[in-house]
Amino acid sequence: MTKGEHVYIWGQIEPFRADIVTIGNYVVLGAGSVILTHCPISFYNGKDVSIVIGDNVYIGAGCCILPGAKIGNNVMIGAGSVVTNVIPSHVVAAGNPCRVIREITDIEARRIKLMTEQGLVANGQEPDWGMND
Repeated sequence: MTKGEHVYIWGQIEPFRADIVTIGNYVVLGAGSVILTHCPISFYNGKDVSIVIGDNVYIGAGCCILPGAKIGNNVMIGAGSVVTNVIPSHVVAAGNPCRVIREITDIEARRIKLMTEQGLVANGQEPDWGMND
């Protein structure tokens, strides 16, 4: 597994094929979420099974990320979603299967980065949003 800076994992990453997982910077994997690294069908049909999570990504509680999933930068994944495909950058996505709901706002993207950068996801404090500068 390749993991960037300021990554908080409250879920689990299956150890079976952790080598297929790449996680960028400023990422939260919510409680009860799982990155599955096994799928016999995918591994034997030539499908790209690598799992890539970009920078500045918040994955809500109870999500399931499957082999072959690609999540872009500046993305919020809604709680309970099942990510099976490509989620582009700069969006809010949710559902089963996970799909784009809308574009992410600049302020939402900034909040994700600040929460992880300042370690506030871990300690429950309100971030210094710096919105007045």
